[in-house]
This record gives sequence, structure tokens and C-alpha cells, in this order.
Amino acid sequence: MDHGYKIIKTHIQPYYGDNPVERVIKQVKMIREAVGKDTLLAVDFYNKYTPEIATKAALAIEKYHPFWIEDPIYSDNYIDGLSIVRSAVRGRINITGGEEFRTLYNIKRLFEAGAVDILNLYPWGIGGITPWMKVAALAEAYSVRVNTYGGVALEVQSPLIAATPNGLAVDTLPIFCPVYGGVRWPELYIEPIEPKDGYIEMSRKPGLGIELNEKEIEKYKVAEY
Repeated sequence: MDHGYKIIKTHIQPYYGDNPVERVIKQVKMIREAVGKDTLLAVDFYNKYTPEIATKAALAIEKYHPFWIEDPIYSDNYIDGLSIVRSAVRGRINITGGEEFRTLYNIKRLFEAGAVDILNLYPWGIGGITPWMKVAALAEAYSVRVNTYGGVALEVQSPLIAATPNGLAVDTLPIFCPVYGGVRWPELYIEPIEPKDGYIEMSRKPGLGIELNEKEIEKYKVAEY
């Protein structure tokens, strides 16, 4: 919050006892009170619940105004389960998912089922920049917004969102952020991207707008043998 993030995401810790929904309510209430009423709050269920429990939990936390609920359903019934939850919330909460999908055709099934409002999309998981842009264009045709995912490689992921009409947000973590000096290795770039006040300013250079720092990269070179 001190660094201006506009969307804060919390992962729900899975609980399989008698009152899993109460556990979700308790955690979301705590996070909402911490971030205040004006910050968008994303809630990641982490593929841990049945459609029934996920739906009950989603409706129960609506009063805390979650911006999206992410991956509420077990992976083995993913598309059908997401569709059930999305239908239950009736547009009041965005349903986010899809990070584990690896082909354009599988993601198309997700859209056809009306399972998501927002798609999490790995550039490296989907096969690179070109297939990422293809999927993003397909998502636009289905009125689905797109997030990058994974919290790393902001220098690659940020231009993708900037170039996408339905791009929503760039996923990052404080430990990957230069202000925390984490493990994002911004020193590998001549001019690394630095999120400021919740936004990322794009380079005006061609392509991705990045230039590698060859001297720093040399430090991590694998010895030939």
C-alpha cells in the first residue's frame, strides 16, 4: 500500500474443516480492513474448493467488495466449475483464471463456456509473445480482460499489457519489485522497469524497449565444459 499498488491480491489458505466458508470470510474481512475501501481486492482461492463451497464463499464475501475471485475450483472440473461460480455471482464479482492453460484451443473452450471475466496468461506458459498476443486478441472477441501472471519479467510482460486493448494489470510481488531489492534482477537491464504509485511507464524505445546489461549477465554465465 505504501508503494501505491492499486490492486492487492490475497491467497486464501485452504481449510477442509467444518466451516471452510467462515475461514474465507475471516481472512477477506481482515485484508479489506487493512487495505481500506478504495483499493481493489483480488481473492485467490488457489484451486481448492468444490463449485458449491466456492459459490457460497464468493457470495459470503461480496459485502467486502472483492474485485475478482481467482481459481476457485479444483483443477479436475475446472471449466464447468468456473462456469457454475460465474453464473452464481451474476456479474457482481469478476471470475479470474486460466493460468494453467497452455494452448489457444484450450483457452478458447474456457471462453466458449463463459467461465471467466479475466484471463491470467503466462507469456512463457503459452509459448512466447506471438501466441500470447493471439490469445489476448481472442479474449477481446469474447469481452474477456487479460492479466499477465507470475510476478516476474516485468520488462517483457508490461509491454504486452500496454499493447493489448483489453489488458488489465501486470502481476508482480513486492519481493520482485526493485523498491524491495528482491529477486527480479533489475540489474540485468540498462533501464529496468520500476513500478511507481501503482503504474508502470513504458519505454519509448522500439520493441520491448529493453537493453540487456551485458556486464551483469556475464556474472551469471554458465562455465563451458
